[in-house]
This record gives sequence, C-alpha cells and structure tokens, in this order.
Amino acid sequence: MKFALLFATVIAGLAFTVPASSSPPAAMLTIPKLGIFNKPIGNGASMLEYGPIWHPEVHARPGDGKPMVIAGHDVTPVPGYGAHGPFYHLVNLHKGDLVKIRWHGRLRVYRVVAEPTWHQENDYQVVVDKGVEAVWFYSCWPRYTHNGRLWVEADLVRS
Repeated sequence: MKFALLFATVIAGLAFTVPASSSPPAAMLTIPKLGIFNKPIGNGASMLEYGPIWHPEVHARPGDGKPMVIAGHDVTPVPGYGAHGPFYHLVNLHKGDLVKIRWHGRLRVYRVVAEPTWHQENDYQVVVDKGVEAVWFYSCWPRYTHNGRLWVEADLVRS
C-alpha cells in the first residue's frame, strides 16, 4: 500500500516537472537544398541562437495569405546545424527550389521565385504584399558582417 502511494506521488510529481517546451513546435521548416529537415521555427529574437525564427515585427503565419519573414544566422554556430547557422547556404537557393512549412500540423509548400538578393541592413521594403502568400528568408550578408541582408522569396504553391 505504501509503495503504491509513493509510486503515485512520484508520477504526479513528474507530471508537474515536464517543461512547457516538451510540446511540439507550432512550425517546422524543411528546406532540402539547405539540408534543413523538420527544424522548429522559433518565436522572438532570443530564439535566434537556436535556429530560424519568425521575424518579431511581422505577424503573418502560414494560411494568413500575407507576407511572412523568417530570419536565421549564417556563420554564427547554431546547435543542430553544424559549425554554422541554418542559413549558411541561403545564397545557394535558386528559382524553383522548394521550401516546406508545417504549421500546426498542416503542410504548405513554397517555391523560390528569384535568385537571392542583397539589401541594406534595415531595408525591409523587399517584403511586399503581392496578394499571394509568400515567405521571405534572410540572414546577414556578406558573411562575417552585419552590413546587409541576403533575402530569398518563396511563394505558396500548395497548401
């Protein structure tokens, strides 16, 4: 009897010690050309050291039909991405490459529409609402600087 009570107490205690982060992430990113497969997209700039994040000032998400922005490090090492960041090879994305975002269990596929472009550090005018759901990816560029950003746009092709 005492063992059963002790066991129940331990199990109940474990239920309260499981961290909130044990729930599955709302968004998972796959970019085969970059070697990114089912990696979480974080929320907030403080999560950038763990992988790609939704840009804190752009609130659209898959299914909203609006422009979205995902940022990621290029040369800064991020756990799970080798000796660099998730967007180290962003420059290698080309027109026609596919990107997948699983948002709350629903898969959406996007196709890169143009070659990567460089813009000044705070130039977000590259992100425009063209009336189609699109996602822009960016990282610092040129490498080892913070002088500008490398941008890649992908438009929704399948939801």
